[in-house]
Amino acid sequence: AEIACLRERTESSDDDLLKTQEMVIKLNENIAHLQRENSMLKQRDGATEDPDVVNIIHNMEEKHSRDMSDLETLIQAQNGLLDNLRGECKMLTGKLEDTSKQYRQDLKVELQSCVSTLRQDNADHQQQQQQQQQQQQQQQQQQQPQPQPQPSVEPEKVKSLLADLEKIVQ
Repeated sequence: AEIACLRERTESSDDDLLKTQEMVIKLNENIAHLQRENSMLKQRDGATEDPDVVNIIHNMEEKHSRDMSDLETLIQAQNGLLDNLRGECKMLTGKLEDTSKQYRQDLKVELQSCVSTLRQDNADHQQQQQQQQQQQQQQQQQQQPQPQPQPSVEPEKVKSLLADLEKIVQ
Protein backbone atom coordinates (compact mmCIF):
# COMPACT_ATOMS: atom_id res chain seq x y z
CA ALA A 1 0.00 0.00 0.00
CA GLU A 2 2.86 2.38 0.80
CA ILE A 3 4.58 1.57 -2.46
CA ALA A 4 1.35 2.25 -4.35
CA CYS A 5 0.97 5.57 -2.53
CA LEU A 6 4.55 6.51 -3.34
CA ARG A 7 4.04 5.55 -6.97
CA GLU A 8 0.93 7.76 -7.11
CA ARG A 9 2.89 10.65 -5.61
CA THR A 10 5.67 10.08 -8.14
CA GLU A 11 3.19 10.01 -11.02
CA SER A 12 1.53 13.17 -9.69
CA SER A 13 4.90 14.90 -9.51
CA ASP A 14 5.69 13.76 -13.04
CA ASP A 15 2.37 15.19 -14.23
CA ASP A 16 3.10 18.50 -12.50
CA LEU A 17 6.53 18.58 -14.11
CA LEU A 18 5.03 18.01 -17.55
CA LYS A 19 2.48 20.78 -17.01
CA THR A 20 5.23 23.14 -15.91
CA GLN A 21 7.32 22.29 -18.95
CA GLU A 22 4.31 22.87 -21.20
CA MET A 23 3.84 26.27 -19.57
CA VAL A 24 7.50 27.12 -20.26
CA ILE A 25 7.03 26.19 -23.91
CA LYS A 26 3.91 28.36 -24.20
CA LEU A 27 5.67 31.31 -22.58
CA ASN A 28 8.59 30.91 -24.97
CA GLU A 29 6.16 30.87 -27.88
CA ASN A 30 4.52 34.07 -26.55
CA ILE A 31 7.91 35.76 -26.29
CA ALA A 32 8.81 34.75 -29.83
CA HIS A 33 5.45 36.03 -31.06
CA LEU A 34 5.88 39.34 -29.22
CA GLN A 35 9.40 39.73 -30.54
CA ARG A 36 8.14 39.21 -34.09
CA GLU A 37 5.43 41.78 -33.52
CA ASN A 38 7.98 44.15 -32.05
CA SER A 39 10.30 43.82 -35.02
CA MET A 40 7.36 44.26 -37.40
CA LEU A 41 6.32 47.42 -35.55
CA LYS A 42 9.86 48.75 -35.69
CA GLN A 43 10.03 48.11 -39.41
CA ARG A 44 6.67 49.70 -40.03
CA ASP A 45 7.25 52.74 -37.88
CA GLY A 46 10.82 53.13 -38.98
CA ALA A 47 13.10 54.86 -36.59
CA THR A 48 10.35 56.34 -34.46
CA GLU A 49 9.79 54.33 -31.34
CA ASP A 50 6.82 54.79 -29.12
CA PRO A 51 8.02 55.03 -25.49
CA ASP A 52 4.88 53.20 -24.29
CA VAL A 53 5.51 50.23 -26.58
CA VAL A 54 9.15 50.07 -25.51
CA ASN A 55 8.08 50.24 -21.88
CA ILE A 56 5.48 47.48 -22.36
CA ILE A 57 8.01 45.27 -24.12
CA HIS A 58 10.58 45.88 -21.41
CA ASN A 59 8.03 45.03 -18.70
CA MET A 60 7.01 41.85 -20.53
CA GLU A 61 10.64 40.77 -20.88
CA GLU A 62 11.20 41.32 -17.16
CA LYS A 63 8.04 39.36 -16.34
CA HIS A 64 9.16 36.58 -18.65
CA SER A 65 12.55 36.43 -16.93
CA ARG A 66 10.86 36.19 -13.52
CA ASP A 67 8.45 33.52 -14.77
CA MET A 68 11.29 31.49 -16.26
CA SER A 69 13.25 31.71 -13.02
CA ASP A 70 10.20 30.62 -11.01
CA LEU A 71 9.55 27.72 -13.38
CA GLU A 72 13.15 26.55 -13.18
CA THR A 73 12.92 26.66 -9.38
CA LEU A 74 9.72 24.59 -9.52
CA ILE A 75 11.32 22.06 -11.84
CA GLN A 76 14.33 21.70 -9.54
CA ALA A 77 12.05 21.24 -6.51
CA GLN A 78 10.01 18.58 -8.32
CA ASN A 79 13.14 16.77 -9.44
CA GLY A 80 14.34 16.73 -5.82
CA LEU A 81 10.99 15.36 -4.69
CA LEU A 82 11.10 12.65 -7.36
CA ASP A 83 14.60 11.65 -6.26
CA ASN A 84 13.41 11.41 -2.64
CA LEU A 85 10.40 9.30 -3.65
CA ARG A 86 12.57 6.97 -5.73
CA GLY A 87 14.90 6.53 -2.76
CA GLU A 88 11.98 5.75 -0.43
CA CYS A 89 10.56 3.26 -2.94
CA LYS A 90 13.91 1.47 -3.21
CA MET A 91 14.25 1.36 0.58
CA LEU A 92 10.71 0.01 1.06
CA THR A 93 11.22 -2.55 -1.69
CA GLY A 94 14.38 -3.74 0.06
CA LYS A 95 12.54 -4.05 3.37
CA LEU A 96 9.73 -5.97 1.68
CA GLU A 97 12.21 -8.38 0.08
CA ASP A 98 13.99 -8.91 3.42
CA THR A 99 10.69 -9.61 5.17
CA SER A 100 9.71 -12.06 2.43
CA LYS A 101 13.03 -13.91 2.70
CA GLN A 102 12.71 -14.12 6.49
CA TYR A 103 9.15 -15.44 6.18
CA ARG A 104 10.28 -18.14 3.73
CA GLN A 105 13.11 -19.16 6.05
CA ASP A 106 10.78 -19.33 9.05
CA LEU A 107 8.27 -21.36 7.05
CA LYS A 108 10.99 -23.76 5.90
CA VAL A 109 12.15 -24.31 9.50
CA GLU A 110 8.58 -24.92 10.61
CA LEU A 111 7.92 -27.39 7.79
CA GLN A 112 11.15 -29.23 8.55
CA SER A 113 10.05 -29.48 12.18
CA CYS A 114 6.68 -30.87 11.07
CA VAL A 115 8.39 -33.42 8.82
CA SER A 116 10.65 -34.52 11.69
CA THR A 117 7.66 -34.85 14.01
CA LEU A 118 5.74 -36.85 11.40
CA ARG A 119 8.71 -39.15 10.86
CA GLN A 120 9.03 -39.74 14.59
CA ASP A 121 5.27 -40.31 14.91
CA ASN A 122 5.41 -42.73 11.98
CA ALA A 123 8.34 -44.61 13.50
CA ASP A 124 6.53 -44.78 16.86
CA HIS A 125 3.36 -45.95 15.13
CA GLN A 126 5.22 -48.67 13.22
CA GLN A 127 6.94 -49.78 16.42
CA GLN A 128 3.55 -49.96 18.17
CA GLN A 129 2.12 -51.98 15.30
CA GLN A 130 5.05 -54.38 15.44
CA GLN A 131 4.59 -54.78 19.18
CA GLN A 132 0.86 -55.35 18.72
CA GLN A 133 1.53 -57.90 16.00
CA GLN A 134 4.03 -59.69 18.21
CA GLN A 135 1.53 -59.72 21.09
CA GLN A 136 -1.19 -60.98 18.77
CA GLN A 137 1.06 -63.69 17.43
CA GLN A 138 1.88 -64.74 20.97
CA GLN A 139 -1.81 -64.75 21.86
CA GLN A 140 -2.63 -66.72 18.71
CA GLN A 141 -0.09 -69.28 19.60
CA GLN A 142 -1.67 -69.57 23.03
CA GLN A 143 -5.30 -69.38 21.88
CA GLN A 144 -7.40 -69.97 18.86
CA PRO A 145 -6.69 -68.00 15.73
CA GLN A 146 -8.33 -64.57 15.70
CA PRO A 147 -8.64 -62.21 12.73
CA GLN A 148 -6.00 -59.46 12.70
CA PRO A 149 -7.26 -55.86 12.77
CA GLN A 150 -6.24 -53.72 9.79
CA PRO A 151 -3.74 -50.93 10.53
CA SER A 152 -5.42 -47.54 10.79
CA VAL A 153 -2.84 -45.82 8.58
CA GLU A 154 -1.11 -47.48 5.67
CA PRO A 155 2.68 -47.10 5.89
CA GLU A 156 2.86 -46.37 2.13
CA LYS A 157 0.59 -43.35 2.53
CA VAL A 158 2.67 -42.03 5.42
CA LYS A 159 5.88 -42.44 3.39
CA SER A 160 4.25 -40.70 0.42
CA LEU A 161 3.13 -37.77 2.61
CA LEU A 162 6.63 -37.47 4.10
CA ALA A 163 8.17 -37.42 0.62
CA ASP A 164 5.72 -34.68 -0.47
CA LEU A 165 6.52 -32.59 2.61
CA GLU A 166 10.25 -32.95 1.99
CA LYS A 167 9.78 -31.68 -1.58
CA ILE A 168 7.89 -28.64 -0.28
CA VAL A 169 10.56 -27.89 2.32
CA GLN A 170 13.32 -28.02 -0.28
